Amino acid sequence: MLREAIEQLGGPKRVSELLDCSPQAVCKWMSTQIPAERAIQLENVTNGSIKCRDLRPDLYPNPTSETQAA
Repeated sequence: MLREAIEQLGGPKRVSELLDCSPQAVCKWMSTQIPAERAIQLENVTNGSIKCRDLRPDLYPNPTSETQAA
């Protein structure tokens, strides 16, 4: 999901400009994972079109998951 989000936004350079970090940091996230605080920032700068729960489901689970399981 992260790779697709980065490409949708215009690539690592553009994401780094949006989040005020280096393009190298953005590229590193693609091989590891995006830090939690950056996932939140990315959701904010995209006005919610990219959700932090999609980028980091380990930290931000889908709120409907529990209700669907019940």
